[in-house]
Amino acid sequence: MAVPILTDLVIIFGLSSAVLFFCHQLRVPATVGFILTGILAGPHLLSLVSAIHEVEILAEIGVILLLFTIGVEFSFANLLQIRQSVLVAGPIQVAATCLAGLVLALQFGNWPGWFWPSSSARPWARRFLSVF
Repeated sequence: MAVPILTDLVIIFGLSSAVLFFCHQLRVPATVGFILTGILAGPHLLSLVSAIHEVEILAEIGVILLLFTIGVEFSFANLLQIRQSVLVAGPIQVAATCLAGLVLALQFGNWPGWFWPSSSARPWARRFLSVF
């Protein structure tokens, strides 16, 4: 009796080993190799993975464990040492990302529908933006 998630994990690990080997030879970062592995094995290219939902759940658990590990390694004293740069750089990064998103949206012609709704826009959007 075959378990689909185990078969998918073996396929993912095998394919990622091969892709990471080639990425290492080309001096490409491992993160790019893992992204390429996901593209190759995913449903839009080779469709090697059949239990997609289960693999997504395992990936989310992996991210949670990674963040937990980072939290365990990071001390509160270190956070207090870098609080100045975090309090300055954080809002700057959020503002720059919002500005970049605005510029890109304007370049792709999403004006004014998403930013300032026209008369034919949804009523909830007009009510929401009329506050501003």
